[in-house]
Amino acid sequence: MSKTGEVLDLLRKLGIPKQQQNERSALTLLAIAQIREDSNWTEAVQQPIIIHDIMNFIRENYNRDYAENSRETIRRQTIHQFEQAGLIIRNTDEPKRPTNSPKTNYVASDDLLKVLHSIRTENFEFCLNEFIQNHGKLVETYDQRRKKHELTIRVEGEVLNFSPGKHN
Repeated sequence: MSKTGEVLDLLRKLGIPKQQQNERSALTLLAIAQIREDSNWTEAVQQPIIIHDIMNFIRENYNRDYAENSRETIRRQTIHQFEQAGLIIRNTDEPKRPTNSPKTNYVASDDLLKVLHSIRTENFEFCLNEFIQNHGKLVETYDQRRKKHELTIRVEGEVLNFSPGKHN
C-alpha cells in the first residue's frame, strides 16, 4: 500500500471526520512528518514546517501541485482539524504567534509520532489505542457538540431530532 493509502487508513482509525479523509489531508500529514514514499515510518520527524513548505514537499515528493491560493484551504480544511485532533502542534517555538503569520509552523505531536513510528509493527494497535485514549476521536467530539444543540421531540411514538437552523 502507498504511504498516502496508509495515512488515509490511519486517519479513519483515529476517528478523523470524513471531510478530512482525503488525499490532501494524507499528503499534508506526510509532509508535516517529512515522510516520502520510500521512507520508513520510523523516519517521521518533528521538524517545524510552514504551509508553503508543506505544499513544496507534496509537489517534490508526491507530484501533486497545489496552487498558492490553496494555502488557506489546507489551513482551514486540514490543519485546523489536525490540531483539534491532537495530531499536530502549531508554533512550538512561539505559541502566541498569529495563525496568519507567514512564520506559523506545525510539527507532529509526540503522540502522533509514536503512532507513525509504530506503523507496520506489532506495537501499532497499542500506540493507536493509546493515542485515542489520550485525545479521543475528533468525529465523536464533533458529534457530541452537534447533539448537544439538538431538540428531541416524540410525536405519536416516533422520535424526531431537530438541530438549530431555518431548515427544520
